Amino acid sequence: MNKTSQKIPDKAQQEVNNGLLFQFLLSDFIEAHEESRKLTLIGGDAEEEIQAALLKLLGGSQSGLSTFWSFADGLLNKLHGHALLLLETSEQYEKELLALHYYIDKIRMACSHALNALKTDARTELRSALDKALIGMQRLSKLIPRMIQQFKDDENVIFFLLRHKTQFDRIYGNRFVQKTLGRMFPKGLHEVRQLLAQKYLNRGFDNLLQLIDSTLSALDDCK
Repeated sequence: MNKTSQKIPDKAQQEVNNGLLFQFLLSDFIEAHEESRKLTLIGGDAEEEIQAALLKLLGGSQSGLSTFWSFADGLLNKLHGHALLLLETSEQYEKELLALHYYIDKIRMACSHALNALKTDARTELRSALDKALIGMQRLSKLIPRMIQQFKDDENVIFFLLRHKTQFDRIYGNRFVQKTLGRMFPKGLHEVRQLLAQKYLNRGFDNLLQLIDSTLSALDDCK
């Protein structure tokens, strides 16, 4: 058999890679957003939890404002890295990704300032820095739904959205996933099921059909 005939066309392969990168980005975003919620804590052992959240966001080797981003640790570093890779491989999401980079830098700087304020017990500076980090996360969060809708034909991204309904609804409010899918698939969940089933069957993943059906059924029950 001609080996050339077995190769995936460059464009198709790039679309697959972009979908995978976007899933990594979404996973990083969910984790970073969850940690950022802890920055609103007050009283009791709040400062210890805030410090732990800041270190998880920045990474154990955080050193302030380095322009080099490492995948070694730090949720913001990982999020930035995956967004950068996606930007390098596609111009389709350039506007959103550039804005995402901007807000990640703002959040990281604010978190660094907050960590320093914690160490020096500077309460006013701490609250100001945490507020800036939270505002940055809110603005960053607004970019994600617009990007999701650009992956309508990517079965992996759609299935990721379905499987992480709880986390997305926690971030954006109840029924976010249903509403998002409704905009992407006007014919309803039947259209979603048809896309997922066809794409995964074509790839030989017929073992996923039962999980797809149960996931969609659970989503339908939430209406």
